Amino acid sequence: MVDVALLVAVALLIVGVVGSIVPLAPGPPISVAAVLGYWAYSGFSEPGAITVVGLVLVGVVAFSADFLASAVSARAGGASWGVSAVASVVGIALLLVTGPLGMIFGVAVAVFLLELRRHQDVSRGLRTAAATTVGILGGTAVQALLTFGMLVGFVLAVT
Repeated sequence: MVDVALLVAVALLIVGVVGSIVPLAPGPPISVAAVLGYWAYSGFSEPGAITVVGLVLVGVVAFSADFLASAVSARAGGASWGVSAVASVVGIALLLVTGPLGMIFGVAVAVFLLELRRHQDVSRGLRTAAATTVGILGGTAVQALLTFGMLVGFVLAVT
């Protein structure tokens, strides 16, 4: 017999993976909710507590990756913490107004202009903006891979 709760949990985990790629969709929290919901439904017996803790930790890391990617990549590319902070604020604001492409472009332009103003060096500004863009895209990829890993880990643990 088909366990409806298991199907709902797996469906929510799939939504979580998709939500990791779609802007403004809370992919990792949906995945964590699916795991915890099924665990509660099973009387806290399936999957085991250690598996649940591991999956929740993966979800927290995935959620954090999305927020930290642009700031960390800007910093790694040579931007100051101030530029990284401004880039994060610009990214959030533009995501709400222009969507994902506008956010990526806007953050790159903001980092470039702030770094150009700071160092008067076009090539350094371009390099830092490129590193930031790669970081944003990398953060999305990491988040998608981690939520997919949660899906696979959950399915392996309960079947």
